[in-house]
Amino acid sequence: MQNTKFQYLLIGILLSAILLSSCKKSVVQSSWNDGQIHIDGLYSDWRSNIMFNEKHNVGFGVANDSSRLYICLVASDQQLMRQIMSRGFECNIDVPGSKRRIFGIKYPTGIENVEFAQMGRGQRGRMKPESGEGTNIRPEDLQTEFILLGPGKEDQQIIPLQNDYGVVLKTSRSYRQFVYEIQIPFSLINEYLIVDESKLKSELTVVFKTAQIYPTEMRSGADRTGGRPGGRPGGMSGGRMGGQRGSGHTGGPNMQRPVPEKFEFQAKVLLASPE
Repeated sequence: MQNTKFQYLLIGILLSAILLSSCKKSVVQSSWNDGQIHIDGLYSDWRSNIMFNEKHNVGFGVANDSSRLYICLVASDQQLMRQIMSRGFECNIDVPGSKRRIFGIKYPTGIENVEFAQMGRGQRGRMKPESGEGTNIRPEDLQTEFILLGPGKEDQQIIPLQNDYGVVLKTSRSYRQFVYEIQIPFSLINEYLIVDESKLKSELTVVFKTAQIYPTEMRSGADRTGGRPGGRPGGMSGGRMGGQRGSGHTGGPNMQRPVPEKFEFQAKVLLASPE
């Protein structure tokens, strides 16, 4: 009888450990940006501040100063890169006390919102440049807007990449890597989330995910908001980047093909203070 009770107790402990490990977020310490980090679609200036997350096969870095948040994500997984370009990519930020209000940025917004054929110089569904051209492709050369998400669940606003919100977003894609860099003013985050400033400057959660909806649905959803470009809304461990996985070209948007598993990576970020 005692042996049976012990077995039940052991099972309970194991189940609790599994649940805790499945819910655990990565915790990342932000670094203070004294001007060395520039948002340019490259990550060499981040140096050792890019940490490799083995589970999701991405590099992730966060920095801040007194008024802005800087985020960098680097992916080298080919399937994830295709998923980002076809579905769209979201960066969401949450702060304790936000009371279900939302702040997010969606970019790229999905392959159907650009002429994908242009990316392959007439070769539909391919990213191969012409002979003599570089392999680095900047999505912002083809897509000049991003989607600002929030503060309500259904709220979306189309914003030009060149904007006066203070959002600076640069990405690049080559055959080997996708680099995503963004600069966001704390004042804009707080305008959406309306939280205590001390909480906003101490910790927050960053969530990267491939979009749940397809580009045709996103486009009609954005149209329903009646938003106009530039309009204001209401109200780890260290290591090198991983190698490539998968190959082959991505078909046109109307082709029937298996939908890859949704990507989602989240980290609790502890913000830095000046030394």
